[in-house]
Parts: sequence; structure tokens; C-alpha cells
Amino acid sequence: MPKQEKVERVAELKDRIEGSDALLLTEYRGLSVSEITELRRSLAEGGTKFQVVKNTLMRRAVNDAGVAELEPMLEGPSAVAFVEGDPVAAAKSVVDAAKKFPTLVLKGGFMDGKLLSAADAKALAQVRVPASHANIHSGPSTGNEVIVLAAKCTVLPMVGRRGEWV
Repeated sequence: MPKQEKVERVAELKDRIEGSDALLLTEYRGLSVSEITELRRSLAEGGTKFQVVKNTLMRRAVNDAGVAELEPMLEGPSAVAFVEGDPVAAAKSVVDAAKKFPTLVLKGGFMDGKLLSAADAKALAQVRVPASHANIHSGPSTGNEVIVLAAKCTVLPMVGRRGEWV
């Protein structure tokens, strides 16, 4: 790839990083083209773009975007889910795909200025929204709303009607 193309590619990745609500990093070693295509389609339904990236270019892009914390995750064959919308739905799609395709590994992610470990990213997929909280707003969830909603879904069921812990 000529140098000018690399510079343009890094700029595109940087813009995509900055325009995303969250990033989920995966290792796709062993997946076939058709399996990657299936994963791309399932993520695209929720507004997430899944893209195989060249680690050297992605390292430069994360540094340029100010998220150098992601650099250690850029080892091996890497693909990134650029989440524009609901990060919980995207994490669920990636975790479901990892169950279907065991060679897919969720390495971690980045959301709301914080690095997510692999365990954090998998936990994001486990957030359940009870029917009583399902229509808090009409648009897609932002990272902060997801965190607040997760706390409500965890704590509220433990509090009785009079404010006593159950």
C-alpha cells in the first residue's frame, strides 16, 4: 500500500473511532469470509460496522484519536466493531457470534472514555432491560445511559416498596 493510501486509511480509521459510541475489538483468526460476512450483517442491523483492520494502521489511528489504551489489544488478526448506536446490542451480537464461531475472540473495547477488558465487554452483553425500563427514551442508548440503566436493573429489584433492602 503506497504511503499516501496509508495516511488516508489512518485518517479514515481515526474519524470512525471518533464518531463511534463504542468500539469492540476482536480476533477473527480461523473465521471464513462467509462467517465474517454473516457477523457484519448481524451487526449492521444495529448500526455497527465490523471491519478487519491492519494493526499498524489501527495503532496509529488510536494514537491520533487519543485512545492509545487500545494499542495492547491490537495483536493478532484484528477486527473492530465500530458501534454507532446501542453498545449493548452490539456486544450481544459479538458474544452470540463468538458462541456460534468459537474461533472469534472478544478482546475488549472502549466506551465513554474507558477501556473495557474482555470481561467488561462480555458483561456489557449481559445487561438486561426489564420491560419497566424498556422505553426510557426513543433513541439508541448512549454509554452513560446503558451504565445507569444497568445499575437500575441491578439495584431496583433488590429494594422493596418501602425502600427497604429485600
